[in-house]
Amino acid sequence: MMLPLDIPAAALLLVDVQRDLADPGGAWVRSGRDTPGPGQPPIGAWQRLCEVMRAAGRPVIFALTQLRADRADWALPDSYRDLPMDFLVEGRPGAALVDGLVRHPSDFAVVKKGLSAFQHTHLDRLLGNLGIRHCVVAGGTATGGLADTVRSGAPLGYELFIVQDAVFPSGSPFLRRLEVRADFTTVDEIARLAAQTPPAHAASSAVTALIVVDMQNDFLHRDGAMRRCGYSPLTDETAAEAIENNRLLANAVRSRGWPVVWAKVGQRPDGLDRATDDVVTKRLRPLLTQTEFMHRGVWGSELVDELNAQPQDIVLEKQGHSAFGFTSLHRTLRNLGVTHCLVTGGATTGCVSDTVREGIGLGYGVTVISDATYPPGSPYLDALSTIAEVVSTQEALTTLLDR
Repeated sequence: MMLPLDIPAAALLLVDVQRDLADPGGAWVRSGRDTPGPGQPPIGAWQRLCEVMRAAGRPVIFALTQLRADRADWALPDSYRDLPMDFLVEGRPGAALVDGLVRHPSDFAVVKKGLSAFQHTHLDRLLGNLGIRHCVVAGGTATGGLADTVRSGAPLGYELFIVQDAVFPSGSPFLRRLEVRADFTTVDEIARLAAQTPPAHAASSAVTALIVVDMQNDFLHRDGAMRRCGYSPLTDETAAEAIENNRLLANAVRSRGWPVVWAKVGQRPDGLDRATDDVVTKRLRPLLTQTEFMHRGVWGSELVDELNAQPQDIVLEKQGHSAFGFTSLHRTLRNLGVTHCLVTGGATTGCVSDTVREGIGLGYGVTVISDATYPPGSPYLDALSTIAEVVSTQEALTTLLDR
């Protein structure tokens, strides 16, 4: 049965194809750990994969572990620390590609400090920029870098295809434990698919999502903790304006069949899951100690009634500032095919700003709706305008949502 691999949407990801890890004379094998398999590492398979994917015009990405000599940036398991001090050190022979494998000028490289090629690297953004949905994965090890890369990439929404005859150590019994995360293929199958006429793709229309941040009773309602305790500059009139503009935007976005996301803070009463910075925590200490401010499940943490979230909307709970931080928002938007985000809510200098900045870093186009944010007229909107589009509700309704 033909694999559901779409070559025009695929990239080749070569993980840790370096001397210290993949070569029989490298530090990994010399230390007595698992070997590349009988004979030599599958260099010929890697070379062929590179040639096939380059000929098909597809990206080739090397994910390489490179460390400082003093190991200050070490993010590998502690069980690796008994390896030689020059193990995978940048610039040393062991960190170089295995002999016979050459990185072409058109290829890409991602430097990592731990096992996964996705963790704390720009790989996800790179793949997004390249329009990649499918990753052809080769290299190793079956229990290390390759395994962790597959386990990290699958939750991000990538379809992963492990080239089983281009993995080291060859024949590893651990490889099949990844079958819940990835499909398996061979070098010959990749070559056959790449040689076929690329399938026609229907043009996909861009999807925009409305992300509404912290439009909750404790922030906006006159009886909410922020206004009741004097922490908010909002009045009944300015709060009502922000609420009404968000209601209009939500209705317009729904009418296009696009998603509306309500991101709201909800924390444990003891604050153990709070993911805000100490400065904010100290400033709001009276609220945190004397009220149920942002406690999960209480009236103050609920959306204001006027916004009337609909069953098809997405309600996302967060414990920190950004709607993206430590939440499933990125994967949710990717599942929905979202490429652009309208961001509203508050506060402009805090949660809205962090959501905007993190969204841009993840590759989304972002537009801030100035009069659907709070506090009203914030001068910080000028700062956000240097990195994102800033428009009014009326401008959004007549231009952005009329595309």
